[in-house]
Amino acid sequence: MAALNNGRRRRPRVTTHGAFLALAIPIIVGLVGSRLSPYGLNDTSVGEAFSKPSFSHPFGTDQIGRDVFTRVLAAIPINLTVALVAVTIPFVVGTVIGAIIGVTPSRWVRSTVETVLESVAALPLTLFALAVVAIVGPGLTGLIGAVIVTNWARYARISSAAATKLRTIEYVEAARLLGYSWPRILVRHVVPNSFREALAYAYNDLVVVMLLVASLSFLGLGVVPPTPELGAMIRDGRLFLGKAPWLTLLPGGTIVVLSVLITRVSIKQSDPNRVV
Repeated sequence: MAALNNGRRRRPRVTTHGAFLALAIPIIVGLVGSRLSPYGLNDTSVGEAFSKPSFSHPFGTDQIGRDVFTRVLAAIPINLTVALVAVTIPFVVGTVIGAIIGVTPSRWVRSTVETVLESVAALPLTLFALAVVAIVGPGLTGLIGAVIVTNWARYARISSAAATKLRTIEYVEAARLLGYSWPRILVRHVVPNSFREALAYAYNDLVVVMLLVASLSFLGLGVVPPTPELGAMIRDGRLFLGKAPWLTLLPGGTIVVLSVLITRVSIKQSDPNRVV
């Protein structure tokens, strides 16, 4: 019983305050800031086209006079939210499936399912996403669907390996000897602990998916104009790189800052000495 209680005390929380704030603050700032801005997202002013960054336009204006700062603020929630949805669904589904596979007593079942997971996980995410978007057309639906189809298997592999190790840990053995059913052990001990194993990968994956969203929009296969999106803004600004470099550098710098922020959270979350 002591081992069982110790296992419960050491069970990590899936979401920390720092992780929540790291994702929530940029989204809130983007949503609130873009609405409080005196400029509309698509307000044009030909006379102010290519205005350099100034007090009235912190990020300057683009080729048709739109305020770049307002559009960047509005693009941050879009990029982060799309990436968050595309990562959260396969993270939850894959981790639960992997935990179930890891505690399944049948070796044949585990071997068969793991073969399926290896096959799905082998699909190259970027190429598969490009193929899906090319078939269904530009937009976020195909992109999110492609990420979900390929990534759930990666999380399932991580969770399955973690669950296999957990089967022999003291507090799981204690729960089994006390007569607890496998479903109860799975829900109360295996799944929560498997989540931590997959969580660090989820944060790294969030950066990858966010860059994928920006990349597809840069190619014209992501967010449909005139919706503000960081990759699309970089694409539009590349034609004027010599005349107005801020059109490319500032949206690109925003992606870098968001990526570093998420990566920092990932490093803290994956600290092997961290006990919560």
